[in-house]
Amino acid sequence: MSLSHNDGKPMKEVVLGPNIFNCERPQVVVGKWEWQSAQSLGDWTLVGTTVAPGFDPKGFEMPAEGWQPKGA
Repeated sequence: MSLSHNDGKPMKEVVLGPNIFNCERPQVVVGKWEWQSAQSLGDWTLVGTTVAPGFDPKGFEMPAEGWQPKGA
């Protein structure tokens, strides 16, 4: 999973998974104004998202295909 604030700083890379002794993380908090992208490392991946406070679709922005944040 890649996280970026689109500020030109390098993206933060994390691996989601159960093996915390191998630098994997069972969950990741995506901060306000932070972009996220992810790619499966296997044949399939189950992902869930919890949004708090409640999700307002007016604030949702889907970038164009191929777009990457500055620093990517």
